[in-house]
Amino acid sequence: SLAPANLPKSGGRYDLPIALGVLIASGQLKPKLDITKFEFFGELGLDGLLRATEGLLPAIVEATNNQHALVIPKDNQHQGALVETASIYPCGHLLEVCCLLESLKHVDY
Repeated sequence: SLAPANLPKSGGRYDLPIALGVLIASGQLKPKLDITKFEFFGELGLDGLLRATEGLLPAIVEATNNQHALVIPKDNQHQGALVETASIYPCGHLLEVCCLLESLKHVDY
């Protein structure tokens, strides 16, 4: 959900979670872990590549405070490194994220 609708949103930081929601709802992706313990951020290209998004550091801090792991674009992993206790899974492609969620292991695409 992108609520509240009256607040303007910009950028593609929600592309990845929206795509994952569609894949899960349609049965094309069957995660083997509790995805409610994860937060997903990233702009998604038409080719499936994950692109960096600006301003993720506050989201990383908040996710870490809530004991959530994060899946973020590889190009944002330097921000994840700033939060020592963060559990970060940097990915470069949508297929890499799907493999991670279905197999519980990180596979470089």
